[in-house]
Amino acid sequence: MNFRKFAVGLIALLMTVIGLTAHPARADTSARGVTVTLNKLIWIDQLPTQKANIGPEQADFGGQPLAGATFEVYDATDLYQQALAQSDFDAKTWMKSWTTKSLTQIHAAGLTRAVATVTTDANGQATVQLSEGELAAYLFVETSIVNTTYTITDKTESVPLMLLLTYYDSQTNQELSTIHIYLKNAGPRVTPTKPSETPETPNTKQPTTETSIWNKLPNPGQAKSAMAGVGLCILAFGGWLIWHKKQGKNETDNQGGNQK
Repeated sequence: MNFRKFAVGLIALLMTVIGLTAHPARADTSARGVTVTLNKLIWIDQLPTQKANIGPEQADFGGQPLAGATFEVYDATDLYQQALAQSDFDAKTWMKSWTTKSLTQIHAAGLTRAVATVTTDANGQATVQLSEGELAAYLFVETSIVNTTYTITDKTESVPLMLLLTYYDSQTNQELSTIHIYLKNAGPRVTPTKPSETPETPNTKQPTTETSIWNKLPNPGQAKSAMAGVGLCILAFGGWLIWHKKQGKNETDNQGGNQK
């Protein structure tokens, strides 16, 4: 009897253990990863329209890709959680306060070591993998732009941007594992200078370089010089004729005198 009770109890214990192990354990989401893609864009000779610049990929966001922009990424989770503990904490106000800080001020606030440094490629994109906690925060700081295709007139660098995680799509309220950040500038394109060309006017006769008989005629100054030369030649020829006649007459007179 005691053995039967012992066997029943043992079987019940085994069933309990099996039942507990049949349910999967809850996944630990405290160290999930998130992919952040920075999209550096430029608008030619105009300012971009206001759009939400954080969220899922937007293929029609506009602008031209800007290569050579370098970003440093700082883990601001500790500062975020400290601020979150304050009774008057407002997330939007706190995030906006970082947009006006210089790199020196950011370092003074305690963010002295970047967890990643990335540079945009020919497509204007740079991707970084970050650890995602329930209350994580990362600050993206653009430090330089090396680009010879454009001259940027709006701002040389984008303002610092604070990203709070976990991030949810504002349209679907779904958690995003890939987040796109769009950073905007405006400026004119640098283009090589071409030599100026005079456009041809339709139905207009182009000047010819051929020399015609009319182009060979002398100008007034040349005509006067030519006439003066001709006149001198005529006078010289007339003088010579007169002299020649006198010489002939003298010879005739001399011959007549000799005959007498």
